[in-house]
Amino acid sequence: MHRPSVGVQMLLVAALWTAAPAAVVAQPSRCAECHFANFSDVPAREHLLEWEQSAHAKHGIGCEWCHGGNAATFVPADAHKGVVGSRSPASRVHRTNLPATCSTCHSGETQAFSGSAHDRLLRDGDPRAPTCSTCHGAMTARIPSPARLESDCASCHGPDSPGATYPTLARAAVEEIQRIRLVLLGAQQRLQTMSDAPERRRLWAQQTLAIGTLDTAVEAFHAFDFTTMADRLRLARERASVMAASTR
Repeated sequence: MHRPSVGVQMLLVAALWTAAPAAVVAQPSRCAECHFANFSDVPAREHLLEWEQSAHAKHGIGCEWCHGGNAATFVPADAHKGVVGSRSPASRVHRTNLPATCSTCHSGETQAFSGSAHDRLLRDGDPRAPTCSTCHGAMTARIPSPARLESDCASCHGPDSPGATYPTLARAAVEEIQRIRLVLLGAQQRLQTMSDAPERRRLWAQQTLAIGTLDTAVEAFHAFDFTTMADRLRLARERASVMAASTR
């Protein structure tokens, strides 16, 4: 059975996690603790503040996960050993290396991105080529709004370009993904209160299948394969509708 990606799982259970017991609360980042304690001396302080509000921070993904270094010590020289500035091609967070770095957790999306036209441009050193942070931000780990994504795509794919339809297609896809996620989240919340255990297990399996279908649509989006994405979104919409009807 297809296992939903970290990103889709996080989105679908976010509302439930907010009411979860303290046992699921992520441990604080030692890197962040030190940086906040020495805030006036930290370069690019806005990035630290962005990280604090991000999904990464909420789930215990600290600085060392992406930047490297040693989070087990407060000694600056030891803590920063191996950390390279983001503008260096050797840095794990250099724009050309971000897909590989992000693949540690987001393997489905980054595998889909690899081999795409955008990935080829990125590896060729084209400064216009998008990378993970182009859509998701350097620290915020945001999901771009439909309007923001349409605008970003249009910066390269203008009305007179061969990909003139891409911005509109991208916006429509994100809007549809958001609608399906809301339906599945509502179904998931109602599943929690079902008293019929066998029926709850049956529907939970169907919910997992629906989430997996949506996940493949998201992966196709990251490959910029709009044909496959539309097909998977259609199937995900159908399965989400069945779940909504079954959990009323």
